[in-house]
Amino acid sequence: MATRWDVASDGSFRQALDLHIRARYPLLYLPTAEEQRAEEEIRAVAERLQPSWRVYLWDVVGGYQGIETAKGLPLPALEFIANAPADEPAVFVLRDFHVYLREPQVARSLRNLARLLRSRRQSVVLLSPLLEVPATLADEVTILDFPLPRYDDIDREFGLALEGSGVKLASVATAFPSGMSSLKFKLEETKWAVNQGADEIDMVISRGKFLTGEYGFVFDEIAAVKEACGKAHLKVILETGELSTLDNVRRASDLAIAAGADFIKTSTGKVQPAATLPVTLVMLEAIRDHFYRTGKMVGMKPAGGIATAKIALNYLVMVRETLGQAWLDPDWFRFGASALANDVLRQIVKEKTGVYQSFDYFTKD
Repeated sequence: MATRWDVASDGSFRQALDLHIRARYPLLYLPTAEEQRAEEEIRAVAERLQPSWRVYLWDVVGGYQGIETAKGLPLPALEFIANAPADEPAVFVLRDFHVYLREPQVARSLRNLARLLRSRRQSVVLLSPLLEVPATLADEVTILDFPLPRYDDIDREFGLALEGSGVKLASVATAFPSGMSSLKFKLEETKWAVNQGADEIDMVISRGKFLTGEYGFVFDEIAAVKEACGKAHLKVILETGELSTLDNVRRASDLAIAAGADFIKTSTGKVQPAATLPVTLVMLEAIRDHFYRTGKMVGMKPAGGIATAKIALNYLVMVRETLGQAWLDPDWFRFGASALANDVLRQIVKEKTGVYQSFDYFTKD
């Protein structure tokens, strides 16, 4: 069996790769689908070595990047490495090479190459979305598990994806969906999400405390999370399916609004019943009465069970009749759309073509 190093747990991938390259491990295998990020890590390690090592990138379509040699076949790619200047420190990255490893000539060439590279400052990295090491190469290949993205990697990718789009980044927090954790943990989780770029935080109230009449506890918890949000908006989920009565829904709505909620939301989607028209009307009336008293608008989000455009229209009419036109805006009213979006697309296509598309493409009404 090939030697396998698990470096994902402690985030020390660069250190491990640096160590293996300097120790002259000839054949390294990185099983990952994140090709671009893996190559960035390899370049970072190569540049840090003294003197810096050159990085060659090969794939079957283009051959060696910038050189355009050894296209189409694996053996010329390996011959290029064997014939490279022996005194040039280099890392040769072979993309998707796993498909060739069971070919006898390729396996033999890699074993010969491994023997040669042990006397050079050169290493081969097999970069592939699949881990397939045949027994013939088990003693030559060292597997390095590529770690999951770090928080700063995720933050950067989200920033690039959303830049200039107008799309806001929302995050659940406070031990979603149960809400069963200490206030200290909830506040730390909220602050972390905001620091990672969240524009909105979804918290769920402590239903157990609420149902036993500890309203002050629930109020203080919401207020503390609101403070931890800073500039981020706070969406408070009541989990109305567990509140039993419409009176409880109204009381929880009033409490969340008074504690500083920017939005109130029916459900996490994990409990049934989720959004219903009666529950939503009660929550809208709480928002309306608060607006009449204070002049402050609060947003509303029914979520869970609104799966079709026809059902969604009922909610839009209710919002218009209860709160007015000003609330028919994404800043003040939204749906939980995990199931709804496909049906909306299906209805749009139907309006244009006159027929419904196959259920293979859109969800069923």
